[in-house]
This record gives sequence, structure tokens and C-alpha cells, in this order.
Amino acid sequence: MDTVPKMIPPTVNRRRFHRDFRDELENWHSSGRPPKGFYSYKHDFGAEILRKSPPTVIGDTETFADRSDFRATIAEHAPRRTGALRRRAIDMSSVQGDDFSPVLWSDDCSVWAFNGKLGTNGRRAWRHGDAHELMFIHRAEESFDISTDFGVLEDVGQGDFVYFPRGTTYAFPETEEVSILMYEFPSPLMRPYDYWMGDQQPWPYPKDAPRGPVPKGADPLFDDDPVREVVLKHREADWTSLHYETPVFDCYAWEAERRPFALNLDDVTILASPDFHVDPPKVSVFVTEGEGMYLQTFLPRWMQSPPYNHINQVDEALFNHSGYEARPEVSDGFITLHPSGLPHGPDPRVVEELANTDPPEGPEIPWSSEIGVMVESVTPFSVLQPGQDAELDDYHESWKKVAKEEGLVE
Repeated sequence: MDTVPKMIPPTVNRRRFHRDFRDELENWHSSGRPPKGFYSYKHDFGAEILRKSPPTVIGDTETFADRSDFRATIAEHAPRRTGALRRRAIDMSSVQGDDFSPVLWSDDCSVWAFNGKLGTNGRRAWRHGDAHELMFIHRAEESFDISTDFGVLEDVGQGDFVYFPRGTTYAFPETEEVSILMYEFPSPLMRPYDYWMGDQQPWPYPKDAPRGPVPKGADPLFDDDPVREVVLKHREADWTSLHYETPVFDCYAWEAERRPFALNLDDVTILASPDFHVDPPKVSVFVTEGEGMYLQTFLPRWMQSPPYNHINQVDEALFNHSGYEARPEVSDGFITLHPSGLPHGPDPRVVEELANTDPPEGPEIPWSSEIGVMVESVTPFSVLQPGQDAELDDYHESWKKVAKEEGLVE
């Protein structure tokens, strides 16, 4: 290629058919004019779905949730306007609510938490009208399927990222206990791309790794009582309940470049070296098109150096998925928020040991099994009420407390 892009779409163009209609639709390509007997349903991010029923016949509409208090909360507690900046730690696994609860908010990315059983609040589907959504399954007792208007995302489970482009409709079946983080962002999700890696390398994941939805016809997860209600979500406006006259999920084929997908951590390839520390930008898995948000994964790797003391030009929110031990105060299920301008790093005892020992070499370099998921937002995060309720007290003073207890400072 003449020029090398910094980023590319997260998935490549594909077609998929309902298995009983493969021969009938073999020569179909997206054009807006559906084959006889089908309805066309197009998304403006470059996708077309073939259905057996029209997708536009909506009956009653009503306000689902008044968002005025939420909007006021965002404006009141934006850190760039009021209150002292501090380093914060939030136990995401203890955030309570009937649905996903908003914990962090910025103009580029918001972070939500859910702990409980999905699908317990009625037979309804969800659709975001002005933001893309990426879920990370932190804990799941069993794998489960998710209905989308592209078909079914099968066997979603622990360690999966699940992506819904803006405008995608989806619904959960009844599940066992799960713990999920959801990131939403107004700009499209992209895959980082480096010129020296190229298509011949599976970085940060192979092109075929994201698992796409399988068209299965009319609402296979709810065929005894098809879903007909969609909650249309909005970042700042009231949410609206749409009552359809036809089944919401009715997919027999789709063709798309951008589409819903599931991607497991096992399919993510990170850069690691026993010789030098790899900074977070080089373990990015996703980035938004305007570069307002980067998402990175820290997977098992050589620990040539622990995360050294550093200061950011962005707000970072690091979620501890498993085995993270950089700070003794936090454990799996916590997210730590470090605003731009505030230095942070490992436990002072670790830093003291590093300052007084020779660097390890060769086989002495330790291997770390910790796993973390971090988002960096160019615009500052607000901590909303559900996050404040689950916040760890005095986290911002923990470095000072440990340093004084160990006699590292007077």
C-alpha cells in the first residue's frame, strides 16, 4: 500500500447465511434491493441484513427512563470543574443495580458495571442510538448466547470482549451470575495497525479471530415468545421504549465489514520482551477512530520491569481482571482511576527494592500471570454516584501511608 494507516476496521468484510437458505442466497450481495421474499435492513456503518418481516413497524413508544438526574450528575461532578483531583480505586464487582450502572464518564468513553443475572428484567432488547458499546465479561459461571439483529453470538463467556456497533439491537437470555464491564464511546471502534507488523502478523489479533453472529431466522433464543420491545438508549437524552408489531430478531443473512463480534483474550496477541519494558500503547487492542480512547490488555508476559512510576497526559482506568498485584490495596474486580497530571506507580516497597538491586538477566527475569484491561481517555473521567458508592477510602493516600510505615520517608 502507498500509505500505512494508523488503524483499520476491527473486522473484514464477510457474508453469512442461515444454513437452510445458503443455496437460495448464495449469489446475493448487499445492494439495498433484497431477493424476493425478504426485506432489506441496512446499517449506515456498512451492513445489510435480510429479514422475513419489515423492521420499521413500531406501535407504542414511551419514556423508559428519565435521564435528567443522570445528566445533572455528570455536569455537577465533572472533575475539570469541581473538587480536588485524586487517584481513586473502585470495586466494580460490588456495584449494584438492576441494569448496567454508570461508574465513569468522559466525552470519549464511559464505563458501566453489571453484577447479577442477565435477562431478568423482562423480554426486551437494547439498542444504543448514539454510542458504540464494548462489553468485557469479567466473570461468568456458564457461557451464554446473545441475540442480535445479525443473528446469534454463540458461547459468550469469561474473558470475551463483545462489540455492538452503534444502532445494533441485542438481547440477553436468562443467565447465571455474571460480572460485566461495558465501555461506550461515540466514535467507531478500530483496530490499531503498525507498519512494521502488517497483515502477515496476528497483532493485536488475527483477522478471523472475532466471532460473528450466526443467522438463525426468527428469534431462536425466544422463539416461544419473540422479543418485540426495544429500549433505545442515549448517552444524555431520555431512553425510549419502542414496541414493535413484528419480531425484533429475524435475520436470515447479512453482509458487513463492521458488525457485532465476540473476541476472547486467548485470541489477543500482545508484544512482550524479556529485554525491555513494553509501554501500554504497544499492547493496545482497540482504539476509537478519533483517538479519544485506547483500550489495552495486559496479559501474561515477562516482567522485565514492573509498571514504573509515571505520569499521564490522559486519564487511565485500569481494570484488574485476574492476578494483578501492583498495589496491595486492590484486588481482582477493582478499577483504578489515575487522572492526567497525577503520578502513580507500584507499591513504594517494590520501587525501593528496584532502586537497590541489580536488574535481573536471562532466566532470572520473572514471568507475570496478571491480566488487566485498561482504557485511556483524552477527556477527563467523572466518577458517578454508583462508582462513588463502591470506592475504596483513602486509596489516594496509600503510597504515603506505606512509605511512612516502612520508613522510606520521614
